Amino acid sequence: MGKKRNNNKNSDGIAIPSKAGGANYTRDSDVSDLESIAYSSVAGDIDQRSNVDDEDSADGILVDSFGEQIENAQDKRVAIRNKAVANLNTLLKRCSIYETVEKWKQTLCDIIEKGLKRTPEEAIQVCPLAALLCLHLGVEVEEAILDCLSIMRTIIADASAPEHLRSVCAQTIGLCVYLSCEQFDVRYDTLQTLKEVWSTMKMTTAPSSLFAATISSWVLLLERCDTGLVSSIIDELQPKICKYLESPSVDVRISAAEALAVLHEVAVHDLDKNYRFANHNHLEQILGDLAVDSAKFHAKRDKRAQKFSLRQINDAIFNDRMPQSQVKFNKREALQIEGCHTKLLYDSLCILLKSDMNKHLTTNEVLRELFDLGPMVEDNEPLKSKDEKVERMNYLGAVSKARNIRRAKQRDRKAV
Repeated sequence: MGKKRNNNKNSDGIAIPSKAGGANYTRDSDVSDLESIAYSSVAGDIDQRSNVDDEDSADGILVDSFGEQIENAQDKRVAIRNKAVANLNTLLKRCSIYETVEKWKQTLCDIIEKGLKRTPEEAIQVCPLAALLCLHLGVEVEEAILDCLSIMRTIIADASAPEHLRSVCAQTIGLCVYLSCEQFDVRYDTLQTLKEVWSTMKMTTAPSSLFAATISSWVLLLERCDTGLVSSIIDELQPKICKYLESPSVDVRISAAEALAVLHEVAVHDLDKNYRFANHNHLEQILGDLAVDSAKFHAKRDKRAQKFSLRQINDAIFNDRMPQSQVKFNKREALQIEGCHTKLLYDSLCILLKSDMNKHLTTNEVLRELFDLGPMVEDNEPLKSKDEKVERMNYLGAVSKARNIRRAKQRDRKAV
């Protein structure tokens, strides 16, 4: 029989003690592995830099063909339209091109409006395009996007429309109105449409995706309402939201709890720094029970997600400890996420931009203003040469080798 693979070594070449407690020693082969990894990492860095250059070149080609993609997005043939809209979505996710988008904003709005009136598939495809348009231009696109928002509200309120389409429209309209609309009537109409959808759902049968999309967008927009409206909304709807904490769906429970956290944060900011819900004690008991949920009929994965989210929400509402995190999005800058509403906004933008979020945080002026990041920072740091990278990896390899030897000696002493 051949030799069995050594399962006590991980992919980084670092020795790991076996469960039996036997001693492991760093062999010459381990050092060779480390050197191989070091040089492979250098080659990988060079390949990655080449891939980035290729990607930038491809993006440049797409930018140059922006006008052609606009024309194709208005073609009579469905396949060509869909391909062009997909290309526009990809380009606007990857690049922040304010001047180009500003030039074509009215045409883009026409494409979005017509797409929303066509099949559900085409409507779903143009929704991200609407959000990306608002993300590029902010309030400058407010007047042009109004008709599109009106159609989205109609789709969201239409119970006969596909659930997925309604969910996507709800998610999109929340970002569009938050980023681009300053008119009170538009915000209020959108709030009412979203509220009518989630508040009329039955607690036991609420579709999780539609409920989560509508209540998240609703509470996102609530932050920009005046004090009187916030107070009346809390009095009317906070008890209703609490009922959804008893839903059999974990997504519904978490979405309702997140909405309560943002609602409380808005109330503390706008109404009273010592604000407490009328059912404060009862809510504390419910959220406390959910944070330590051990019900056997709830899946383990659901319970883990619920416990993690609910502990943060408990701290925010009852202990005045807001969720805080730091996102480093380039070599020089980091985004500080403080508060439930900021976290909700960041999560919504991540759903839209996915892996391109960091690029927009670096170069998109609307996004930088939204998160108070200030003017763009020029990155003039030169790329490291191949020799510098090899030298650095050799140093890291030597450090890793010394660490492995030290750990092996410690394990040997423990085994005796």
